[in-house]
Amino acid sequence: MQTVGFIGLGNMGGPVAGHIQRAGFPMIVYDLREAATQPFRERGALVVNSAAELAYGCDVIITALPMPHDVEKVAEEVLRGIKPGAIYIDISTSPPSLMRNLEPLFAAKGAHLLDAPVAAGQPGAARGVHEVMVGGAPEIFERAKPVLSAFGDQVIHAGPLGSGNICKLVHQMINSTIAQAIAEGLILGVKAGVDTVALWECVRRGMVGRMHVLHAQVPQNVFCNNYATDTFPLKLLRKDVGLATALGREHNVSLPLANITEQKLIEGLNRGWGDQSAYTVTFQLQEEAAQVDAKLRELLGKRKSSQPSGFPNSGSMFRNPPGDFAGRLIDAAGLKGHRVGQAQIAQRHANFIVNLGGAKAADVRQLMEAARSEVRRRFNIDLVPEVKFVGEWPTEHS
Repeated sequence: MQTVGFIGLGNMGGPVAGHIQRAGFPMIVYDLREAATQPFRERGALVVNSAAELAYGCDVIITALPMPHDVEKVAEEVLRGIKPGAIYIDISTSPPSLMRNLEPLFAAKGAHLLDAPVAAGQPGAARGVHEVMVGGAPEIFERAKPVLSAFGDQVIHAGPLGSGNICKLVHQMINSTIAQAIAEGLILGVKAGVDTVALWECVRRGMVGRMHVLHAQVPQNVFCNNYATDTFPLKLLRKDVGLATALGREHNVSLPLANITEQKLIEGLNRGWGDQSAYTVTFQLQEEAAQVDAKLRELLGKRKSSQPSGFPNSGSMFRNPPGDFAGRLIDAAGLKGHRVGQAQIAQRHANFIVNLGGAKAADVRQLMEAARSEVRRRFNIDLVPEVKFVGEWPTEHS
């Protein structure tokens, strides 16, 4: 089993290192604070006095440090002690260039690098369990994956070195921007006279709460360069957002993101896109501004079909008896999102989230009831699976 070295046992690093140790990996740890290392010493880890000393004795070295300059400083010490074939992984959030600049120095010593920043794990996950976004050579990722899986409930290889940090930065940017949009909307609604909880319930139970744009419309429209719609066109969304910003002016509520978004919708209308998909057609404006239109289409699904692979397009999954398919879902629940037959599944507490593109509501109900019965039979628990539809929404809502 690989010996793992861990540097930085603070609020993030301490719990992560604890999961690695509990997974049975021999550990060497280093932190400037003796109190942080003591619990690991008591559980059998070797405590050393420098990052270089730690690196000398380890197959995998992990750092979890507050700031990029801390990573650079410690990486220089790790470099002095690292042995050929060892892997250095930083799980902090840093500029993508940081690890890329370090890579030639480590390569000269026969060592390897991965950037693997982390984000919050699944709801209800233990402290220190994370999504891990990894950049680096695929074969090095595979070597390190058993260690990463000790604290990662989702371990995703994002691409070459630096890709993990790119994904983390994009994740944080999107999440904080969504938070600001939620703040603008909820404060506007409350000031306009709606009860806070009622407003929150209305928003979270709709398209926003389901993240329908991200889960369904982006892969259907943006990835496939297909913005046709027969449901909700851009011209109607522009009307709705215009009414919302007008309501903000009426109540003297500042709506910076909403007003910027309204201008983008107007620009889309002026391009002649008024009858196209409301929430996604203006993605093309961002592509043009960044000059990545062709590359985006190549990487994310320039296909003949109307949907990317992995997003089933029909009810073909129901060719087998529902009980058989439900059993396959239960058996595969531990795969956390790996493709199973014609569906993709993930486990969220006791809920199975199943992507069913274009499935009929009656078929969905039949499958969900079969899954519920199978779980009850095997585990003696009752659950109501949550369903996320990918593709056309069923004509009859279940």
